[in-house]
Amino acid sequence: MLILSATMGRKSKRKSKSNQTLRSPPSKAGLLKNHILIEDLEPKSDKPILITDRLSLPAYHNDDPDDYDSELQLDFQPRPYYASSLCYVCSKPCKAPDFPCDDCRLVVYCSAQHRQQNLKQHKQLCTVLAEICRKNKGLCLAKNLNADEYRSFRVELLQIVENALGRRMELWEREVLLYPRLCRVCHSSDDLSSCPDCLMEFFCNGDEQKHRGDHRDHCEAFKVFRSILAMQRENGFVAPRIPDFVLNDEREFPENFDELIKEIFAFGCDYEKIDCASYAALSQAASPALTAFYALRSSPQNTQFMNRKALKIHVIGAELQFECANLSVWEKLFLHLLPGIKSLKLEFCGPELHVPADIASILERPRLCTSCRAKNRKIDIVFHCGKLYHQVENEKPDLVCLFNPGLYRTTGFANQDTWPKTIEKFCDYGVPVLVTSYTEVELPRDLTRLREHRDVQVELEPRRNPFASLRPERNFVSDDLAPLIYKNYFLSVARGIPGSQSAQCK
Repeated sequence: MLILSATMGRKSKRKSKSNQTLRSPPSKAGLLKNHILIEDLEPKSDKPILITDRLSLPAYHNDDPDDYDSELQLDFQPRPYYASSLCYVCSKPCKAPDFPCDDCRLVVYCSAQHRQQNLKQHKQLCTVLAEICRKNKGLCLAKNLNADEYRSFRVELLQIVENALGRRMELWEREVLLYPRLCRVCHSSDDLSSCPDCLMEFFCNGDEQKHRGDHRDHCEAFKVFRSILAMQRENGFVAPRIPDFVLNDEREFPENFDELIKEIFAFGCDYEKIDCASYAALSQAASPALTAFYALRSSPQNTQFMNRKALKIHVIGAELQFECANLSVWEKLFLHLLPGIKSLKLEFCGPELHVPADIASILERPRLCTSCRAKNRKIDIVFHCGKLYHQVENEKPDLVCLFNPGLYRTTGFANQDTWPKTIEKFCDYGVPVLVTSYTEVELPRDLTRLREHRDVQVELEPRRNPFASLRPERNFVSDDLAPLIYKNYFLSVARGIPGSQSAQCK
């Protein structure tokens, strides 16, 4: 269940309620520990501190006493996550399954107390899983299946379990079957050991070199993923407040997110204190705005927009938890980087976009910083909730953004292909269209889908996005190749040719 609240004005010093994510101040011991760790991280050069270098830092606390009257945050209570090597209750690593569920043995706990604590919540699913595992000897049927067969096996297993439950499974319940405790390579369930470093993937004992496969390429990312799960379980979603930063035309714009954050925060301004999970949250919140800015700046055909007085951007397929979770980044990391713009209008549209009316009324008229108000700058925000883009009447935009849309899929919202009319609409505008994807293989497929409906000109070829999110997420679709993926990891910019018809449609 998602619990949502909006906070505005000066940060409260009282203890947070259950639906808030404010953190209490650190103890003196914590401050001492923090000081030692920060001292160790002080760079000997101008290189940025990467997210993997922040794994040992304690939870970040923003104790900035400044007035936050221009800041608005949405606080989300994180959903439960399942990981086969982590205690379901507290997300602490379980190196050996000393306390698995007595019946299904698919969920593990760090103690008998936590196992008992979760008994009631887990019971219904456990009863079904235990019966299925009894008939199939656990998950032994998965052994030695190839990648596609293994994915099909898990999908079919999900359907069997949901039919037995008589309801749709919650996300964490689905993860029990999508990411079970099996060898990463051969999918055996016998005599396994976890990676001693990240503790997140399992391999057959006795043939470690063969069965560890390419895990070393992903081990550090799994450490980050594990750290995020543990910290958000305890503290919720927390992204550091972004200091005001105005781009100087004489300075070269930083080439990636790490370099930009180093320049924005600077040492002595909490930069060296931001822990791994908070840094990941910051990158995720900042990615939509920074990716849009990067696309405009990098495409030669779009340099005209850098000097515009007004700019209109349409975000298609938006989700509250991603594109709309921290709208202040559109001021801090977009408007501030384009000092000539006086007015920015953002329209968010999506069939799965749902913004409570009281929250929407606040978000639609954000209060900007003192400097922007003095210059009469403004940001207008419009939400088209529960609607497909081609169902909305709006003015021609200057830029269309589709973040991780999966255009190539023909079974999208409500298991229907709703993209054709939407593609035709934004291509007929003849404006730049920014498309991002989780993986390298998806983006060419998305561009092919555009060409199926309209002639398009690619202005920025598919490439790695230097302002992608750094928050890893598990990948089911191609987990044999990349077990973890990132939002906005690849990007491309195309432009539809108005009035044209794709050669495939002629």
